[in-house]
Amino acid sequence: KGKVAIVGAGGSVGRGVCLLLAEEKVPLILADRVESKVKSLEEEIKSIFPNSEIEITNNLVDFQKAEVVIVATSATNRIIESEHLKKRAIVYDITQPRNTSPDLFEQRKDVILIDGGVIETPGVNYTMDIGLRKEQTYACMAETMLLALEGKNVNHIGNTTLEKTKEMLALMEKHNQYFRIAPFQSFGTSYGKDLK
Repeated sequence: KGKVAIVGAGGSVGRGVCLLLAEEKVPLILADRVESKVKSLEEEIKSIFPNSEIEITNNLVDFQKAEVVIVATSATNRIIESEHLKKRAIVYDITQPRNTSPDLFEQRKDVILIDGGVIETPGVNYTMDIGLRKEQTYACMAETMLLALEGKNVNHIGNTTLEKTKEMLALMEKHNQYFRIAPFQSFGTSYGKDLK
């Protein structure tokens, strides 16, 4: 029932997340470096889901209204700071390189910070260190592997659609013996079963 804020909402991944959440009637706060992208996205969402509740901002302090903050930018630096977050906010950072920092834990012990876009791939040996645990990969790599497994000679580069996003979720479910969302972890450390 709470609001979800997405920074990088106008990018391909952020856009897909926004469309899925809008379909579930989640109130959204959208931010992007390019304001025209989020305005266009807002128009698209409202044309598909007319009763959507959407706020556009260029001030990340407005994220204090959100219970969940999703970070999906293409920036290479830290973006989310302590003052941008509501008490007990959940931050889901799907960026590489990260747009959050481990010292956010020191400043805000009430915040949950989750490494997003991490997929478990049981039985797959990458024979190199990609910055994740053994038998884990990033969602973008899993997407490529799933398309190859299905014999699909396509890519989903650029603006995504709700249909493409749902197709990839369905393929992941179809091949769930090889691809599943990794248990919650933060900077590679597992949260365990109980999030406090």
